[in-house]
Amino acid sequence: MDGLTRRRSGVYVARISVPARLRQVIGKTELIASTGVRDLKVARIVAGGILAAWRRQFLDLESLTLSQDIDVLRIASGSPILAGATGHLRLAETGHASGLGAVTLLREAAKGQLDLQYWAAGLIGHFIELSELDENPGPLTMYECDYLVPLPEDMPREAFEMAFTGVLQLSSAEVPAARLLNGESVATRFFIDPGSPGHGFILDKPISLTRDDFHVATAQVEALRRRMATLVTPTQIAEANTKLQVSATATPVDRRRALKDSIDAFLADHANPRGAEQTQRIRSACELFLELMGQDLCGADLSRELMRRFRDVVLPRVPAKENKIRLIHKTKSITESMKAIEGVDWPRMSAEQQVKRLIWISGWMDWLGNEGWAEKGLLDGISGRGLAGAASTKRRKNQKDQDRRDSFTEHELNQIFAAPWFLNGRGELTKVGTYRTWMPYRTWLPLIGLLTGARLGEIAQLGIDDIWQNDSGVWLFDITDGADQDDDASPAKKRLKNSNARRQIPVHPKLIELGLLDWHKQLQQHGYKRLFPELKFDAVKGY
Repeated sequence: MDGLTRRRSGVYVARISVPARLRQVIGKTELIASTGVRDLKVARIVAGGILAAWRRQFLDLESLTLSQDIDVLRIASGSPILAGATGHLRLAETGHASGLGAVTLLREAAKGQLDLQYWAAGLIGHFIELSELDENPGPLTMYECDYLVPLPEDMPREAFEMAFTGVLQLSSAEVPAARLLNGESVATRFFIDPGSPGHGFILDKPISLTRDDFHVATAQVEALRRRMATLVTPTQIAEANTKLQVSATATPVDRRRALKDSIDAFLADHANPRGAEQTQRIRSACELFLELMGQDLCGADLSRELMRRFRDVVLPRVPAKENKIRLIHKTKSITESMKAIEGVDWPRMSAEQQVKRLIWISGWMDWLGNEGWAEKGLLDGISGRGLAGAASTKRRKNQKDQDRRDSFTEHELNQIFAAPWFLNGRGELTKVGTYRTWMPYRTWLPLIGLLTGARLGEIAQLGIDDIWQNDSGVWLFDITDGADQDDDASPAKKRLKNSNARRQIPVHPKLIELGLLDWHKQLQQHGYKRLFPELKFDAVKGY
């Protein structure tokens, strides 16, 4: 066979000529390896494996030398976006993160080494076991399918109709990938479900997909990157570093700074309209983004695809009640907690909590763009649950947060205020005949909130002097910020959401009827400075 020769010792060796275009990279014109055997039949088997490995190496090297969108430095060092990641990413994003480029990934798919996936959102079709379908005996049809796919009216009785949302995968990627490399689209009616082995999903109507529609499995791409990294030579790395140093002069200095260094500056610019608790929440959201996407990210690393990955793939995997995971598994970070519950049915962060973090992070991203740390408009036009969409909803003019919240129904209010401490003003007796399990704030805080609309944090910090009677005889709540009236010389301060929150609110007649002013008078007579002295001050949350 070609590539097999016999030495004088009788041992057969495999040999292959290195293509001229790769000789400078490999540094040789010919590759030779001993089979270690003298039997021709056995030698052919051994040499076949050696030659196949060499030819594959040539193909990989050609990908590294011929593709225009490769990044040998990313190939050699890897990316925090792919390290340890599971799931799928868009083809273009994964090509960029891995350094291989979309073209190389499509070439691997055309060789049958990479699956092509698609994110379906409410596609109508039939879910079916693959064993119910006949395999396609001839060349692939126009729908690129390995099975004979029935029309909707001819579906087996075992198939059931549904609207599918999730990840679907082409049953065979070779022909579709080749068409995508040629700039063509791919029409299909059939997918397999990677999340349910042995099952497929047949669309009622075919869809046409382009290169931008496809995703790839991050685990497969990372395995390919690691294999390619073994082929990168020191010469290639040195040349890439030289090009990087030259191109770095064209990148604004701020975009090369680590994003972790921007958080303090961002929060300092926005500290005034926020309380300490809200500021800490926003800081935690920014730090969570860096922990999940890479602590060493700089502004130049940010892209719309990276933000989509954070939104659609990474953030939904963050566990709920993560503090409990730390107690159980002794983890020290969110990423460690995520690994600890892999394959376990532990609840994940709710959609509502995800949106909150996306809104907080979107403010940070806007600030980075305005300050020159990153490209402007990274979030513009990202629809659905996108960051820009969530942020624009948050900032929409003439629509306040409280206008979007659901009000309590009459039934719910009746349930809340049917508690004993609202009916008798003193809670329930303990077994020893005291009221130790009840405090006055349990009665008055919800009632004052109900009848004034004030926030509980504003009510909790009320001082004795904040309830007073004006010249017209009207009793008022004085909602204000500034120095506290506590009697222990503590640094506690009353605070409001913003300066517009300073206001005076009449004391509702029902509160007077229920005895609030009598309670206020007793506290005053006993020398108390605050309306709810039982509440303690917290430096972050206030009272």
